[in-house]
Amino acid sequence: MVRIMFLAIIYSCSLNVKASDNISRGDIEDTLKLIEENIVVGFSWVDLPMNQILLLKHKESICAIQFNSFERLGDNRAATTFRSSAETFKASYSKYKFNNIHENFDLDDITIHELESKATFGVGRLTFGGGNQKIECGGGDFYWEFPTGVYLTRDSIDLGLYPLLINDFAQLNKLPSTIKWVRYKENRPKKLISMSLPLN
Repeated sequence: MVRIMFLAIIYSCSLNVKASDNISRGDIEDTLKLIEENIVVGFSWVDLPMNQILLLKHKESICAIQFNSFERLGDNRAATTFRSSAETFKASYSKYKFNNIHENFDLDDITIHELESKATFGVGRLTFGGGNQKIECGGGDFYWEFPTGVYLTRDSIDLGLYPLLINDFAQLNKLPSTIKWVRYKENRPKKLISMSLPLN
């Protein structure tokens, strides 16, 4: 049986966790470099390498997601009266929603979803476009930022995140009975969890 390594992110001293003086997420280039070998836990978000699995929680509902691809189109241009200057970003992810935390995992229940962030059109409060950055789990809304960032909002007291050191849904055969979820916490220093952690 494959042993799953769960990340005791906030309270474990034995893992290879590096604290950062920087609270903000940083720019895209910095984030892309960090997630080559690390999971990044910020005060309101988690960034993780491609294909790593992240648990989402809303009240009693739990989902597992895995980013499959991301893309930036490089189409940003000068803003006009009717159009923002935003560049277009895309990503796709797989999602599994647990009926209960101890159920037998069924690969046939995995669904594929698309995300997009793009320029808005309109004037003042009357704007359109902007794409779809929402990730849903059990009625709770999480938000995506390129490339693999999953965000909590300030008022999201019922939402939590928990990254796993696995990249295969088939390994979701056993979850711990108690999970210390990552919640929104203002001014929490950014933490890096190395992907080179031993699995034994």
